[in-house]
Amino acid sequence: MKMRDLAHGIEARLHPGSGNGDSEIARIYAGDTMSDLIAHAAADTLIVTSLNNAQLARIAELMDLPGICLVNWRAPAPICSRRHRR
Repeated sequence: MKMRDLAHGIEARLHPGSGNGDSEIARIYAGDTMSDLIAHAAADTLIVTSLNNAQLARIAELMDLPGICLVNWRAPAPICSRRHRR
């Protein structure tokens, strides 16, 4: 299933930086500990969590995840990276 189709189906918003919604999702894993999320992360896995921190975004980037679904009314945290600091 495509990310945009899933987002539409669950009435979720895609935020900038999440790509164009064409990422393919084959699996979904929900958890609230970083170690569990890392253990189950794969390039075709959508992570569902209430965690909201820069480390989670970096894990998603490193593992090439199609996206992260934040629950419990969480909004994406601003991400600061060294390459953007001057």
